[in-house]
Amino acid sequence: MKGPTMDWHHPSIGLVSASSGFVLADIQYPGGWLRQASDDARTALGFIPTRWEARPDDRLFFVSDTYGTIEDGVYVVRWNATPRDPKDIAKSVALAEIDRLEKSITDRMWREDAVGSTALMEIKRQDENGDWVVDLDDPRTGKTATQYIAYVNSAIANIRAGL
Repeated sequence: MKGPTMDWHHPSIGLVSASSGFVLADIQYPGGWLRQASDDARTALGFIPTRWEARPDDRLFFVSDTYGTIEDGVYVVRWNATPRDPKDIAKSVALAEIDRLEKSITDRMWREDAVGSTALMEIKRQDENGDWVVDLDDPRTGKTATQYIAYVNSAIANIRAGL
C-alpha cells in the first residue's frame, strides 16, 4: 500500500502501530521500522496495511470493542455498535441544550454583577466581511442580564418538563 498508514496487521501478532517496535520470529524490530520499511519488506514479513472505519457517534450508538476483517489485502477495523433508543437520544439532546443554556450564564463573569442592571446587552458576532455587528438572532441581545437569566431558567424548565 502506497502512502503512510498508522497501523499494520500481522496474522500472528495482530495490530502493530507503525511507530512501535515488535518481536516477530524471535527478532526484535525497533520502533518506527514499519514506517521506514519498504512495502516489499513489510509484505515479506506478512504485514498488511490497516484501515480504521470511522467510530460511530457515541450520542447515537453504544460503542464497544472493535473487530477486523481482511478485504482486498487491507485489514479493515470496524466498531461494534448498537443503536441507542430514540427516547434516550432525545433526552441526551435535551440535556445538552440545558447544559448549553446554563453555560451561557455561568461562563460569564457578569452574572452576579449584572443581576439588577438595567443595561441592555448587545452581543456581537463577525459577519462575512469580518466586521463586528450586533447579533440580532442571539437571545441575549436587547435584554438585561436579569431578563436573560429569567429567559434561560424558563427555557430550561420547559425542556425538563418534556423529559
